[in-house]
Amino acid sequence: MSLPYTSTILITGGTTGIGYETALHLARLQPTTEIIISSRNPGKNNDAAGTINKALSQSNVTFLPLDLSSKADIRRFCTSYSSSNPPRAPIKALIPNAGIQLQANETKLSVDGIELSFAITHVGHALLFYLLRPYLAPDARIVITSSGVHDVTKGWPLPVLPFSSGKEVAYATEKGGGLQRYSTSKLCNVLWTYALDRRIQDTATAGGKRWTVTAMCPGLMPGTAIMRDAPAPVRALNSTVGLYMIPLMRKMMKKENVHSPKESGMALAQLAVGDEFAGVSGKYLEGTREIKSSDDSYMRDKQDDLWNWTAEFVAENAAEAASFKSLS
Repeated sequence: MSLPYTSTILITGGTTGIGYETALHLARLQPTTEIIISSRNPGKNNDAAGTINKALSQSNVTFLPLDLSSKADIRRFCTSYSSSNPPRAPIKALIPNAGIQLQANETKLSVDGIELSFAITHVGHALLFYLLRPYLAPDARIVITSSGVHDVTKGWPLPVLPFSSGKEVAYATEKGGGLQRYSTSKLCNVLWTYALDRRIQDTATAGGKRWTVTAMCPGLMPGTAIMRDAPAPVRALNSTVGLYMIPLMRKMMKKENVHSPKESGMALAQLAVGDEFAGVSGKYLEGTREIKSSDDSYMRDKQDDLWNWTAEFVAENAAEAASFKSLS
């Protein structure tokens, strides 16, 4: 039986903002690839996939619901994915893009009892990767949306909570506000990228896999849903007026890395499928330009702590945790 598509690309948080723009660009570039966008809700007036398909006069964008804050729902998603009939084509690019930026100082927990931004931005994506490994193409690319706010030396006004362990980030209920936890979760994206890259290199020859993993900073982006938890006036400013102020923001902040979701979405799509990024792994990029990440992100003891804690937390038993840790 021939498959309806030659490959698959999965984008989390794909119904709004940079995820939506990435999906739109990839669907246009790759009409024979199924573009799966996932989110807790369909977005774009309840049909982001339909909106893209209609705009392109195509039908290769599919919405699948996924709640990254819930281990149970991630497992439901992957079980459903594995039983697709006909089977879906191999995943050529996995784009863990979803995230949440809580504004209040109060602590919000996921259904599994860990800090919510960390659960969605890092932990849920890690479990998704572990469970979808059998469906990744041999040369699949994992492109993780991180952020420059993880590096205090870059001048962003969001402080990062010092990373001492994955467990402390998960259960950080007594210190730090929502913005700090968002920044720290983005640091975890980079730590995990480097940890995964090292393990891919260690297992590539034996398994015949040529997977790559990169972390990308899309820059400051007015017009996304990342600030959905902010007060209504702030949300309105971010989603409407902010888009028209990008040139002024670049000038006032003395930063070129301020972009619209469309600009950053095109960059993310390029990392996912562009020929010039084939084989590029273990790198941190600002858009499509490789740059240095924070000093903390290069510390292997922190990478390994996060890797091991994450695998143990998301696994159902010791055998599964061992499989996740070793990529076996």
